[in-house]
Amino acid sequence: MEKRGIFLYVFLLLGLIGTIASVLYVNVQSYSTVSQSYNSTSITADTSRGTIYDCKKRPLVNSEYQYIAVVPPSVSYLSQVYKYQLSQTDISRVASGFPICVQVDADFESDDIPVLKVPKRYDADALCAHIIGYLDDEGNGVSGIEKAFNEQLTGGELNVYFKKDALGNTLAGEEAQIQREDYDHVGSVVLTIDKDIQRITATAANAFIEKGAVVVLENATGKIRAMCSLPDFSQNNLEASLNSTDSPFVNRALSGYNAGSVFKLCTAAAALEAGVSYTCTCKGYTDVGGVTFHCMQEHGTVDMQTALEKSCNVYFIELSQKLSATPLYNMAQNMGFGTSIELCDGIVADKGVLPELADIKRNPAALANFAFGQGSLLATPLQIASMLQCISNKGQRIRPSLIEEVTDQNGVLIEQAKLSAPTNVISEETAGTLLSYMVSVVENGTGKNAKPATGGAGGKTATAETGWKDENGNDMVQTWFAGVFPAKDPIYTVVVLSENGKSGSESAAPVFKKIADHVNALEHRVEPETDSDLEKK
Repeated sequence: MEKRGIFLYVFLLLGLIGTIASVLYVNVQSYSTVSQSYNSTSITADTSRGTIYDCKKRPLVNSEYQYIAVVPPSVSYLSQVYKYQLSQTDISRVASGFPICVQVDADFESDDIPVLKVPKRYDADALCAHIIGYLDDEGNGVSGIEKAFNEQLTGGELNVYFKKDALGNTLAGEEAQIQREDYDHVGSVVLTIDKDIQRITATAANAFIEKGAVVVLENATGKIRAMCSLPDFSQNNLEASLNSTDSPFVNRALSGYNAGSVFKLCTAAAALEAGVSYTCTCKGYTDVGGVTFHCMQEHGTVDMQTALEKSCNVYFIELSQKLSATPLYNMAQNMGFGTSIELCDGIVADKGVLPELADIKRNPAALANFAFGQGSLLATPLQIASMLQCISNKGQRIRPSLIEEVTDQNGVLIEQAKLSAPTNVISEETAGTLLSYMVSVVENGTGKNAKPATGGAGGKTATAETGWKDENGNDMVQTWFAGVFPAKDPIYTVVVLSENGKSGSESAAPVFKKIADHVNALEHRVEPETDSDLEKK
């Protein structure tokens, strides 16, 4: 009985000691926090943000560094950083007893002013600006990947503390304290973009296009290896683009445009699948339902191959009447027209405009317009690229993708992209026939300006009417080249859109050629024909 009492006494005593220790710990921590807030002043020198990588884990942001001098709250230090053009607000803050942050040169040195090397979020070349997006003043994503994965990319603060005496003056000789509260805990996003191909694409586009877009797809996977929209904008100087009338913040690669003759590939696919064989004599025009449609010239006797080579409107108009509306409409749907493409949460390509089946069944002229990509049909460069990817992939369409993987702030993989299951849209035989016709367009037809120095290519030009006028009263057109390379077993699809260009052959095809030449040189060690015209105008 006596032993039991002693045991109970010891147990209660230990519990009391533990309680007292806990109370003391909490009070010490609270005192330390209060003491620090009263005996120091601080500033947030940087807020970390997770890195966005290309498909080879090369950074697309945070790839350069900048140097931040944290000036103690005393006017005696201002002379050391005065050449960096301090604002009156900065000077006033220091005079009032608050530290400031000043971006300085890499070789800046001071015994009393701490200098921090921190990542610079965006490079000057604005590579992938429309895909990556940009941040607001508080460091939150406003568009693109920055917005879609804002939670995963948001990190912690890098704070700098300076000790003060009882009168609030900075203590001389005391080193600043640096706290990295969750600063090193950030997530990441890996894209399907290939940095090398993206740079090649952007350089080629800037050499030939003022407004437009380029998309590069990998045919076997549907992965987006490059996506460029012009004009672009600087993520480091958003104000310079805010008042532009050219809408630089719009990602034109995901926006709907008049498709024109690139859509003839869809019409051809529908006819081949339906077993419709047709030859006609083009006199430069044809009448359908009381409406006269014109060609650029009189092409004479043409079959499907020569009609694609010469981009004969009459052939495809008359072919559509033989084919009828339903097979053509179904083929367009299966190729992805009229359907939006979600690349990730918040980044969605326009669905464009696919005419109503009832309208083209009821109106032969509407069907005629649809057959060669005119009328109400609108398509995005990404949709056109998806159609060519299907043709190049033996008739199997794979939904385009942009994301490879996402990790959280602890480096834990939270999203691993999986390729969408291929959809059999056309037969392998039809795909092979269309590919051979596309090669003939480049070798013998309107696509000659797209022919690479080596390896060959296949494709289709387009000059699509918009019904709009420019400021001089001239008709505006959208010019395209949609192609694949190399000619045998194509690896890549490239779609080029030039807003209001001269023609697909003159304005868009040369961009394709330069991309193909330089990607071939990159991957196969083949010297490009020339790269002098890849210099930005």
